[in-house]
Amino acid sequence: MNINDLTIFRTVVQTGSFSKAATALNYTQSNISMKIQSLEALYETTFFYRGHRGIRLTPKGEQFYELVLKMLHLYEKPLRSYMKRRNNEAFYELVRWKQLLHCIYQLC
Repeated sequence: MNINDLTIFRTVVQTGSFSKAATALNYTQSNISMKIQSLEALYETTFFYRGHRGIRLTPKGEQFYELVLKMLHLYEKPLRSYMKRRNNEAFYELVRWKQLLHCIYQLC
């Protein structure tokens, strides 16, 4: 199991469908199904009820989903913080360049 597997699981739950999750993540539906089956085999349980009308989380699936959300939040939080800091730095760099160009323009 890795972060990618957890992301797949979260996306399946959020979209309510293996095929919609596949589309959202640019995977094939069979790849998504195999990843979910691998997770279920690893934990020796079933996370989804599968039926004609789609999928639903089992009680174990609901518990796992809560853990997945926490794990992904902890994983993604530093990345979001870094990107925010980086975007702020890029914005201020752009402002500095704009000010410099404005000064140069006024000198000409």
